Amino acid sequence: MFKKALFVVLEMILFFVVYAVGCLLPGANKLPEWTMRLASGKLFVWDGLVLMFAAFLLVMLVQAVRKRLATGWQTPVLALVLTLLLLAATSFPLAKITPSTGMMM
Repeated sequence: MFKKALFVVLEMILFFVVYAVGCLLPGANKLPEWTMRLASGKLFVWDGLVLMFAAFLLVMLVQAVRKRLATGWQTPVLALVLTLLLLAATSFPLAKITPSTGMMM
């Protein structure tokens, strides 16, 4: 039980770090940028969520290759859901860029 809880926490940290990197790299002109205009006039950068889901799919693919998908799918799914809840609870879109200045807020 402790081992599964540890893996959930570690995968949450992995997903959060991938999300943060995905949100910050477009501002440094390292990745192309996928944005959506918000009602407040700011742009929401989708790159963090896309990279987080890509990391999730990679974890699931590794488990499928190792034939542990039947028993090990709960841990990454729980980590992904908890990470999304944490990001939503802290209202954490890391990179909100104002269109007029191009500056991160």
